Amino acid sequence: MSATQPLPVLIVRIIDRDQQFHIGQRGAGIQPRTLEAYNLLGVLPDIVSRGMDLRPLRFYKLPGGVEPSKTFNMFPLEDPTPGTPYINTRVLGQAKAEQVLREHLATYGCHVERGTELCSFEQNTEHVVAHLVKRDGDEEIAETVICSWLVGTDGARGIVRKHLGLTFLGEALAGQIVFGEIVVKNLTRDYWHCWGEFGSKMAILRPTEDDEIYNFIVSGNIDLEKIYEDYDTLVQTLKEISDRQDLIFGEIKSKSNNSPNVRVVNKFSEGRVFVAGDAAHVHSPTGGQMLGVNYRWSSILLDERHPQQTSGKEKPLIDAYGTNTSDGLHAGDRAPDATGLAVVETGNVGAETTSLFRIFSSTRHTVLIFSSDSDQITAVLKLAKKLLSRFVRTVVVLPRDSAPLSATSGADVVCIDQDGHGYTGYSAGTEGATVAVVRPDGVVGALVGGPTGLETYFRNVFSNVKA
Repeated sequence: MSATQPLPVLIVRIIDRDQQFHIGQRGAGIQPRTLEAYNLLGVLPDIVSRGMDLRPLRFYKLPGGVEPSKTFNMFPLEDPTPGTPYINTRVLGQAKAEQVLREHLATYGCHVERGTELCSFEQNTEHVVAHLVKRDGDEEIAETVICSWLVGTDGARGIVRKHLGLTFLGEALAGQIVFGEIVVKNLTRDYWHCWGEFGSKMAILRPTEDDEIYNFIVSGNIDLEKIYEDYDTLVQTLKEISDRQDLIFGEIKSKSNNSPNVRVVNKFSEGRVFVAGDAAHVHSPTGGQMLGVNYRWSSILLDERHPQQTSGKEKPLIDAYGTNTSDGLHAGDRAPDATGLAVVETGNVGAETTSLFRIFSSTRHTVLIFSSDSDQITAVLKLAKKLLSRFVRTVVVLPRDSAPLSATSGADVVCIDQDGHGYTGYSAGTEGATVAVVRPDGVVGALVGGPTGLETYFRNVFSNVKA
């Protein structure tokens, strides 16, 4: 798309069949990669402020239920680094995380349409025709919507996957659990409390971001159906397994029962219709299994440093974060942050410092130019402006101790890598040029040496790019 073409406007509608938004914790653990995505979307401060740190697990000796048998962190706690500022798991109930997203969507005039169900759809090469029904009490209003794309995140039993005819291969796992949220008193919030053993009887109480509200899980060889249906049976079971008669239980905020499944669709899209979330894959309660995407084999990546990596699938992916590989960053890895960047504005160096994570955009490709070579910088900037100026943000990163260059005047951002974290994280030398394209999802799409590679990459991403 040339720089002179009008910028298209994307209109998004989000519908939900349910009349009320669900409550409860559900998937409360937010992993570092998701935190980075939230940062790109601009919602991370609200997620962090409303959430809490992941507490250590503490198992107790029985009988008694008070003396710890072992205490450990589910994930080792690590200190943030210049390249990975969000390195530890954060906890926020799914209902509250969704609320944060809805609040931010509302600032763009987008509101989740409750009580609106997708009944069927058909598609062709140009668009998708979706047939909706909106329910308001006893009234039903039918609507036909013509859209460019349809994304189904309507769960494992949703209509989108079934209507596309996608298979859902996998298996049902043995065992059932009852879980939810309940008010508990006389229990410290410093730990994730566990009593019993997997496979026999087990009770878990995890503090949530709300005072006195704990997430509970009950599993094992007990009458889980009765526990789910009857409050007194649930409370008595929690006390019996934990041997903690001193615990005071109050109101149940939400509850559910679950028979774990591990399943995945045979493909994630058909034409203009996509599936995501539980509509595409479900997993065991251990979690952390929904972001296992290997970008390094993507056909639209371009890595001039490691050109062999996209030629086939014979080499296993060892570390998608690029932190444990000896040959540095690859295209397809998550883009590392770099702190201590001195912004150059009208010759005034260091008036402001920033980081790459503050520069990256969820709506633009960020072209990072690591170089002090005026000719290379000029050539890359000229190409970026010529091809896709509305979809690209250009950032010149000069080596430490550099003086401002007139060749950088066409860049959106110019900064000096005072602490060297950018050049280190992107394996860039001070001679020649390293050009890294960071996609709107925070993944490195290209690692090239100049304008020729950059043009090749964008031709693959935007098929109608014209020279």
